[in-house]
Amino acid sequence: ALPRRQMSAVTAEVPVDAVTAAEGTAYQRMTATVEVIVSKIFPAGFGWQAASLVAGQQGFEPDSVNFFLTTGAGDFTGVLIGHSSLVMYKALAGKTNSVKGDLVIGLWLSSAAFCSGLAWQPVVNFLHDDAGCSFYSTAVGCGAVTGACFFAGL
Repeated sequence: ALPRRQMSAVTAEVPVDAVTAAEGTAYQRMTATVEVIVSKIFPAGFGWQAASLVAGQQGFEPDSVNFFLTTGAGDFTGVLIGHSSLVMYKALAGKTNSVKGDLVIGLWLSSAAFCSGLAWQPVVNFLHDDAGCSFYSTAVGCGAVTGACFFAGL
């Protein structure tokens, strides 16, 4: 039994192996996060923006279905190219054995990006222009709706 007011009887120091494992886990998590940012988030943004420029050149207004579809396709393309590039790099570096499986995952992520990219502009239009929300309310609302669209697209 423990003496009164003593919460635990742990007296041993944490083994060095456990500390090394925890550091390795943090490194792996950071590496995975950076990979997602570089291979999906940035290319999706670039794809959406490039597609919005194309849509504008085609005469599509930012409140038209054609504009929404074009920017969704830009998001899809950006994620597919970014993810596929990362997979090919990893395959050439010998860091993956399942290229086909990884490319299929990229197709799934791209289809989800299409859904969120398609929804982004109409949600911003509604929240900012129609509902009169502030910038912060629009950003949070847009993030929630497009995030839900992304997960629905999976």
